[in-house]
Amino acid sequence: MSYLHHIIKNFSSTLIIFVLTMGAICVQNGVSAQPVNDNWADAIDIPISDQNFGVGIFNSPVVALSGATNQTGEYLYDPTYPKTVWYKFRIPSHRSVRIKTLQPTEILNQNDAGFVIYKSTPGVPGQSDLAIFTPFLCLACYSENICLEQGEYYVQLVAKNVANSNVYIELDVAYTYPVSTTFAADQIENKHDLGTVTYNNAFNFNWDCLSLESSAEYSNVIGSDSLLYNKSIWFKFDTDDHIDLFAFDLYKYYNNDLYAIRPICHPHIRRRHHFG
Repeated sequence: MSYLHHIIKNFSSTLIIFVLTMGAICVQNGVSAQPVNDNWADAIDIPISDQNFGVGIFNSPVVALSGATNQTGEYLYDPTYPKTVWYKFRIPSHRSVRIKTLQPTEILNQNDAGFVIYKSTPGVPGQSDLAIFTPFLCLACYSENICLEQGEYYVQLVAKNVANSNVYIELDVAYTYPVSTTFAADQIENKHDLGTVTYNNAFNFNWDCLSLESSAEYSNVIGSDSLLYNKSIWFKFDTDDHIDLFAFDLYKYYNNDLYAIRPICHPHIRRRHHFG
């Protein structure tokens, strides 16, 4: 074999190896990495301030949809949206919550992505685990629950196969007063003034969408069950110049959903008291 022929042969082998190697690199680069929250078990927390008692706008971390998939057994509200990523959030008391799917840069069409909300479950949630939110399969569209109960919720961000850009979830969290309860005394700064207590003062109210503003409202005197008491209503009152008997009644008002708080006072010692 001539020296020239040997060089050409080695060069050809090198060329073949080089081409195959470059081909492998191109294939690898063509496969996008899955988002870290591609599966339900890896749902990313959406941080809410003040130990989840906070109100305002809260955004999830941004993720890229290019490598998103769905996991085996995952419920798809609409199978034409097969890409999914997962988030979760928690509220410790009633709140009004509005949810949107957004994109940091307007690349996707409005109907390329959306969201579905689920209650907390021990495994991948299904259709029976849908929370009380209307699923929306569009960007910037919102679903709202104005009296969302305390608990943990999962957000399944869904997208079409053509969706390959960045997205995130926005939570708009507000107190239930004045949206879903008319009782301003839900908040301590709006405590209801019972005035000077006489023999039989009373105030009727409904517990339905009352809430706690912060963890400071947890009552430690209740003991280990204090975290289970997640609603409050606030009052203030005066007493006259002397008290011979002082007591409170909390009772259900007839056969409806109203309750009544009734301080009972017999004369004397003028003082001001706050309670919730």
